[in-house]
Formats: sequence, C-alpha cells, structure tokens
Amino acid sequence: MPAFGITVVFTPAKTIIMSDNKMNIGGADRRRISLTEDYELRYWANKFGVSRDELKEVVRQVGDNPQAVEDYLKAGNK
Repeated sequence: MPAFGITVVFTPAKTIIMSDNKMNIGGADRRRISLTEDYELRYWANKFGVSRDELKEVVRQVGDNPQAVEDYLKAGNK
C-alpha cells in the first residue's frame, strides 16, 4: 500500500490516482478514524454514541485507532 493514503489503480487504459478510494469500505477502512470525511465522522460518532465534536476531541487525545477511542470512552472519559 502506498504511503500517505494515496491509492493507485492500474487499468489497461490508464492509471488512476485517488486520495481515498470510496470503493474500499471494508475492514481496512475501519482500522482508523478519519476526521476529514463526513461519512466517517457520522459512522463513528453513531457507533460510539457521542457527538461529532466529542469524537474529534477524543481522537485528538488518543489517536485514530477505533479500539483506543472505544476504551477511552468506556472508561468514562467523555
């Protein structure tokens, strides 16, 4: 996987460079929380039962790992 979140797709006719492959919504996309994508904020805020602003603050404190965010919130650190 290329660094810095850049996806390169090779097709017979051309090469496509994408910063975020919206077709890749499986497990790999769920290993990190992106604060720059509205749909990710919506998903994770709903999953953890917090507001988007609360989610952003927690991610700033503990990082973008969903397990770290969940552990932090379960410990009562809202």
